[in-house]
Parts: sequence; structure tokens; C-alpha cells
Amino acid sequence: MNQRENGSNSATGDQTEVDGVSDKFQKSKDTSSITDDESDGLSDIDDVEVDGYLNNDEETRYKTIIWEEMNREQAAAAVAKMEASQVELENCSDELRAAHELASAAVAKSRKE
Repeated sequence: MNQRENGSNSATGDQTEVDGVSDKFQKSKDTSSITDDESDGLSDIDDVEVDGYLNNDEETRYKTIIWEEMNREQAAAAVAKMEASQVELENCSDELRAAHELASAAVAKSRKE
């Protein structure tokens, strides 16, 4: 039985296959653009949900107190280290002090940018 006898046409079959692939590609393309749009904005999140993630002033104050209590030892160590560094800087040579000031200025400038 050849193609004419069974009523099929190779060109039509090929066109259907191409259309099917084309449809799948188009759907995939449409889906990827939706995903890109969703990641670019927060328009699909309502204000109530956003407010649930953000802290008000009172919550921020409480979290700060809790964090400071939980990390008291680390904060004290950081202060002690900073004070020791300051003492070393006061007792160092003028060249080293100038280099430190230059480095501090460079860091401050990079933070502004």
C-alpha cells in the first residue's frame, strides 16, 4: 500500500510535525517570558504579604536587643580588637600612620562609589 492508497500525504504529515514542534516552541517561549517577567518585579505580591516580611520600628528594636544579647561576647571582642589596633596605630611610625590613613581614605572612597 503506498501513500496515495492510504490517504496520507508525506508533505502534509511533515507539515503537521513542523507545526507541532513550532507550537511547542512557541509555548516554551511564552512560558519563559512569563518567568522572566515574574523575576523582574514584585507586582504579584500584595502589600499585606510584603508587610509580613518587613519589621516595624518596635520589631527592629527588639531584634537588635536580642542580637546584641546573643552576640555580646563577639561584640566585646570586636571592641577590644579595635581598641588594641588604635593603640598600636598611636605608637607606630609616621610612615605607617600615613599608610593607614591612605588605606582608610581609599576604603571610604570605594564605599561612596
